[in-house]
Amino acid sequence: MQGQCQQIKILIFNPLTTVYKLHGVMMPGMGPQLAWKPDGSLLATDCKTPSGHCIMFFEKNGLHRYDLKLTSNLTVKKIQWNGTGDILMIWQHDNDHMQNNSDEIQLWTCSNFYWYKKQSLIFTKDEPVNYVSWCDKQWLEVVTIKKLFRYCWKRVPNVSNSEVSMKREEYVETLLGNLSINDTKDLGAITVIDGNILHVTVTSLQIVPPPMDSYKIQFDKPINFVTFGSESGAILVVFNDYTIKIMQLNTTSYKEVYALSIPVSSHTAPLTLNHFVYDDIQKTLYCVESLVDGSSTVNMYRISEANNSLCTHTYYTTSETITDLIRIKTPDGIHLGICAGIILMICETDFDNESTLVPIQDIVLQDSFTDGGGYKYVQFNRNEYHIFSLNKKSFYYNDEKVLNNVTSFIFCKNYLLLTTTENQLLCIRLSSKALAQLELRDTTHFYKRSIPTGALLVNDIPNTSKVVLQVPRGELEIINPRPIALDQIDKLLSQKRHLEAYKIMRADRIDSNVLYDLDPARFMNDIEEFIKNINNCEYIDVIITQMLDCNVAEDLYKNCFEEKQAVQKSGTKLHEILNAFIETMKTIDVNYFLQSIITAYLCKGGDTNLELALKELVQAKQRQESGIKLRVPVDSTLEHMILMSSVETIYTIALGMDKLDLIMWISSKSQQDPLEYIPFLHELIDMEDNYRNFKINSHIKRFEKALKYLIKCDNVLDELQEFISKNKLYKLIMNAVEPSNQWFQPLMQVYVDYLQTEEQYKEAGLVSIARNDYKSAANYFVKACCMKETLAAVSCVNFNATERNIILSELGERLIADQNYFEASQLYEIYLDNYEQAISILLQAKLWSDAYYLALKYNRRDIIDSEIKVQILSYTENLTSSFSTLEEEFRKINDRLQDIRTEKIAMFKQNGGQMFDMDDELQGADQGPGRDFDLDSLVSTNCSTAASHRTKSSSSSATSSRRKKRLQQKKMQIREGTIFENIAIIRRLHIIITDLVNFSQTVNDTCSVLLLFPDCYERGITVQSSYEHFLDFVVISSQQIWPPEMLLPPNPMTNESHVYRMNIEHLEIQYRTPPQDIKKNWKKILSFSKNCS
Repeated sequence: MQGQCQQIKILIFNPLTTVYKLHGVMMPGMGPQLAWKPDGSLLATDCKTPSGHCIMFFEKNGLHRYDLKLTSNLTVKKIQWNGTGDILMIWQHDNDHMQNNSDEIQLWTCSNFYWYKKQSLIFTKDEPVNYVSWCDKQWLEVVTIKKLFRYCWKRVPNVSNSEVSMKREEYVETLLGNLSINDTKDLGAITVIDGNILHVTVTSLQIVPPPMDSYKIQFDKPINFVTFGSESGAILVVFNDYTIKIMQLNTTSYKEVYALSIPVSSHTAPLTLNHFVYDDIQKTLYCVESLVDGSSTVNMYRISEANNSLCTHTYYTTSETITDLIRIKTPDGIHLGICAGIILMICETDFDNESTLVPIQDIVLQDSFTDGGGYKYVQFNRNEYHIFSLNKKSFYYNDEKVLNNVTSFIFCKNYLLLTTTENQLLCIRLSSKALAQLELRDTTHFYKRSIPTGALLVNDIPNTSKVVLQVPRGELEIINPRPIALDQIDKLLSQKRHLEAYKIMRADRIDSNVLYDLDPARFMNDIEEFIKNINNCEYIDVIITQMLDCNVAEDLYKNCFEEKQAVQKSGTKLHEILNAFIETMKTIDVNYFLQSIITAYLCKGGDTNLELALKELVQAKQRQESGIKLRVPVDSTLEHMILMSSVETIYTIALGMDKLDLIMWISSKSQQDPLEYIPFLHELIDMEDNYRNFKINSHIKRFEKALKYLIKCDNVLDELQEFISKNKLYKLIMNAVEPSNQWFQPLMQVYVDYLQTEEQYKEAGLVSIARNDYKSAANYFVKACCMKETLAAVSCVNFNATERNIILSELGERLIADQNYFEASQLYEIYLDNYEQAISILLQAKLWSDAYYLALKYNRRDIIDSEIKVQILSYTENLTSSFSTLEEEFRKINDRLQDIRTEKIAMFKQNGGQMFDMDDELQGADQGPGRDFDLDSLVSTNCSTAASHRTKSSSSSATSSRRKKRLQQKKMQIREGTIFENIAIIRRLHIIITDLVNFSQTVNDTCSVLLLFPDCYERGITVQSSYEHFLDFVVISSQQIWPPEMLLPPNPMTNESHVYRMNIEHLEIQYRTPPQDIKKNWKKILSFSKNCS
């Protein structure tokens, strides 16, 4: 206090000794009470002004934020925030003893910069308050001259369902009474306590954020509790003096039904009665009475309409403190859930014996109700129960913690909605499958969507899919969870309220395929009624254009259908729906739905459907010209077609229909230049029908149709040939012209000439047969090396023996050139009577057995001894020599591979177990023998450093491909001393083994023939022994070339395994393992060795 002006100065010190000065500008009456908000953002102080008491709020930098005007003029003795900073406690005392009440404790909360008075605790002069303080964040301790009271306030909505299937829910916030909701009468009413005022918002009509509302209810005393009835929409208001009022809420007003007083002692402390539950069906009120010794009772009050009073009955007594009272709606009636400590007792009311509750089941809860829990909901059905609760962001299901990031939850229709700290909304269907996934903490299959930061669930709006959220700043937001919307659409479709369902889809932007995919059979059966109920061509057009062949219930909205999966015929959905729409709309009113019919044809796609759409349009135009009124003029419908499909496509299809008046009409509606299409159309008028159709189809590039029409015209051979040649229509000739047509022979000749040009000689021969030109066909078959076809064609022509032999000899030469030796030998033996040439051909192909038996067939032992035997022996010598050469190469490079590995292992050990630097070896790879010097890449040492960098930069891109090519060549070449020598050797060894294995059948056949010559047994033994010895060596060497450490590296890696796998990443995959089954085919020749012994 400074001077006579009583200017207030408040000094605030922070840990860094910086001083913030709060300069009051003539604020007389400011009291001594100060209270910091726990987060340090606001400082509250009391002030007495001429207009009354108020609480002033300052920021720590001295800025005056706003004021809170108090409702009474009592002296402020204390101001204090609770531990979380969301409740402000104000203790006022009557120092003048002007009233019967001595102390009043008020609890205030702020939302959207508006202060609500939530609780008013009145203490009389007989028991004045000595001390008030918050402890443990939520607990308020009040000390009077006689007793100690401890109060706990939490925002804990008591949630109870009106049906077991959870189709209706009610929401009641007790104690603080900040929010209570009831949608039983489809009002979606939300009530907010503000001292003597009850704000009512009917969400089914309007969404207004606090502090605004639909209407207010003014009372003459403070409100402490608000709760809704079970079904009729009644609301129970409890005041701080234990008087109650029961009212019926409407959309714009309310009606008071009862005004009663709960019979209590005059010395009853504030809030001794709490946790109210009202059953408006039985006219029964339940509440908890907290006793001084810590025990609790559940009282029932029956409304006596005769004397307008309450009759009291004590129902249940426990030594534990009852923390909650829950109303549970079951098929058997209203049940109570009594939460005392960790026990949840489910009881049913016995109205025949009004003084008792009948316990049904006791449920022990270890974790979820600790410290009072929160947001409890119970569904009970005798043999099973489902308990959901939220406690400090931990969400519990049946006392099992399933999620640890939940901020709020409600039940909406058949779903559980959750908001999370990640600002997501989870929508979980209340089904056994979904709840089982929730128990397993698996949320991957649940529907999720983003929500505003910090938003909390408030309620759902009845008869809609809308859910109300409140963001931290206080505003309300509306969202439409997709699964709820889809369920509502499904329900409306089942009720055949198709227009309502479709409007919801439009509002929520839901794909129109849902109409079919939810229940295909239902949609197809109700399609006529669906179209009649929609009765809007624009809506139907949108539905038709959105239809797809895919099933959105299994794709786009997969997470929204956990229980129900739509069944659909794959690949037939779109055409099935569009055909049904077309037929139904034609049946109902073709004139009214003309535009939608056209849309359906266009959505089916293809020229055929576009042509059908134009036919419908032509018929509609004729009806319009005859005086029939259409909903949309045909000109507008044509413009609609042009928007959906290009005008060029429509013009092309109209040309193909050969309706000149339609073509003129379409052209007039398009943006085409009349100088372009009018002369062409006039030219068509004067043409003969077939030729006009040819011109039209040729113009629109329907060449197959154009060719068919041109063939029907006379004197057009030259034009035919030119048209076929220009458009490459040779392959269409066979189908376009019939043998009886005058142009058959010349056109077939054109086709044959084309096939000959393309070297398709077999096809040319077949077409020549179709022309009855067997001689030309024989020549074409000879060029195609087709022996059977040539013989057939030759048999149909009267060739003399010389001509026949010439043709067959040419065929034989072509067969030999084509390496078709067996057919060539048959041709010479059977058809040219030259078995000696046949034997020669078989010997050329090394078909020893066939040559031997053919010579034996004609009893030519001389040929066997002089030619066959000699060539076989010569071949076996070459074969033995080849094996020796391969074996020598194999042994040499295999020994080199083992030397390389031995040397590398020694180097590895010398380096102390450290592998040598591969990059250094790569850089030096070109220094070994066989280096390819590139003179262009040499850089002069006299150049400066900068010049060197420029040279490297400019030449890198130009030489990169050349360097890669050189590196690849080095990997393939076996050069001693190079870094890639080992993998080049492995690659070559693999190739040798593969070639050796492929020789197996050849050796087998050769040895089998040698069995036919007794004096050649020794030669056969030599070949077989040489091959078998080589095979055995290869099998043994393969284990050294590809050791197990190379195929499957050990863990940890050894010295040998490092060496074996050196450069393996540069070796092709097929060479990293040995060839399989090396001696598999060699078993067939073992009998030869037995015969020879």
